[in-house]
Amino acid sequence: MPVYRFKTRYGPHAFEGDPMEFASLADAWKDATRCVGEILRDIDGSLEPDREWRMDVMNAEGQALFSFRVLPETYVEGRRLREP
Repeated sequence: MPVYRFKTRYGPHAFEGDPMEFASLADAWKDATRCVGEILRDIDGSLEPDREWRMDVMNAEGQALFSFRVLPETYVEGRRLREP
Protein backbone atom coordinates (compact mmCIF):
# COMPACT_ATOMS: atom_id res chain seq x y z
CA MET A 1 0.00 0.00 0.00
CA PRO A 2 1.15 3.57 -0.62
CA VAL A 3 2.74 5.42 2.29
CA TYR A 4 1.69 8.99 3.21
CA ARG A 5 3.06 11.48 5.71
CA PHE A 6 1.12 14.27 7.45
CA LYS A 7 3.08 17.34 8.52
CA THR A 8 1.53 20.17 10.54
CA ARG A 9 3.00 23.65 10.92
CA TYR A 10 2.04 26.60 13.07
CA GLY A 11 4.35 29.58 13.05
CA PRO A 12 7.88 28.32 13.69
CA HIS A 13 6.65 24.95 14.98
CA ALA A 14 6.37 21.82 12.84
CA PHE A 15 5.41 18.24 13.61
CA GLU A 16 5.53 15.24 11.31
CA GLY A 17 3.77 12.08 12.40
CA ASP A 18 4.79 8.54 11.61
CA PRO A 19 4.28 7.45 7.99
CA MET A 20 0.89 5.78 7.41
CA GLU A 21 -0.33 3.38 4.77
CA PHE A 22 -3.60 3.93 2.91
CA ALA A 23 -5.11 1.92 0.09
CA SER A 24 -5.62 5.04 -2.02
CA LEU A 25 -5.12 8.79 -2.20
CA ALA A 26 -8.85 9.16 -1.51
CA ASP A 27 -8.43 7.24 1.76
CA ALA A 28 -5.50 9.49 2.74
CA TRP A 29 -7.66 12.55 1.95
CA LYS A 30 -10.50 11.24 4.11
CA ASP A 31 -8.20 10.57 7.07
CA ALA A 32 -6.45 13.93 6.66
CA THR A 33 -9.76 15.83 6.73
CA ARG A 34 -10.74 13.97 9.89
CA CYS A 35 -7.36 14.77 11.49
CA VAL A 36 -7.62 18.46 10.54
CA GLY A 37 -11.05 18.69 12.16
CA GLU A 38 -9.83 17.03 15.35
CA ILE A 39 -6.70 19.20 15.57
CA LEU A 40 -8.60 22.45 15.00
CA ARG A 41 -11.14 21.44 17.64
CA ASP A 42 -8.33 20.74 20.12
CA ILE A 43 -6.58 24.06 19.44
CA ASP A 44 -9.44 25.57 21.47
CA GLY A 45 -9.03 29.28 20.80
CA SER A 46 -5.23 29.47 20.70
CA LEU A 47 -4.83 30.47 17.02
CA GLU A 48 -3.28 33.92 16.67
CA PRO A 49 -4.20 36.46 13.97
CA ASP A 50 -2.05 36.38 10.83
CA ARG A 51 -0.29 33.18 11.88
CA GLU A 52 -0.96 30.36 9.47
CA TRP A 53 -1.76 26.82 10.58
CA ARG A 54 -1.39 24.12 7.93
CA MET A 55 -1.25 20.42 7.32
CA ASP A 56 0.56 19.04 4.29
CA VAL A 57 -0.03 15.50 3.08
CA MET A 58 2.99 14.06 1.30
CA ASN A 59 3.88 10.82 -0.41
CA ALA A 60 6.72 8.58 0.80
CA GLU A 61 9.25 10.67 -1.15
CA GLY A 62 8.14 13.90 0.57
CA GLN A 63 6.29 15.37 -2.42
CA ALA A 64 3.31 17.45 -1.30
CA LEU A 65 0.02 16.04 -2.58
CA PHE A 66 -2.39 18.46 -0.91
CA SER A 67 -2.52 21.01 1.91
CA PHE A 68 -5.06 22.28 4.39
CA ARG A 69 -4.51 25.89 5.50
CA VAL A 70 -6.11 28.13 8.11
CA LEU A 71 -5.11 31.80 8.30
CA PRO A 72 -6.97 33.81 10.93
CA GLU A 73 -7.34 37.47 9.98
CA THR A 74 -8.69 40.31 12.09
CA TYR A 75 -11.03 42.95 10.63
CA VAL A 76 -12.39 46.15 12.17
CA GLU A 77 -15.20 47.93 10.32
CA GLY A 78 -14.44 46.00 7.16
CA ARG A 79 -10.70 46.70 7.13
CA ARG A 80 -7.89 44.38 8.04
CA LEU A 81 -6.50 45.27 11.43
CA ARG A 82 -2.98 44.31 10.30
CA GLU A 83 -1.80 44.64 6.73
CA PRO A 84 0.72 42.10 5.41
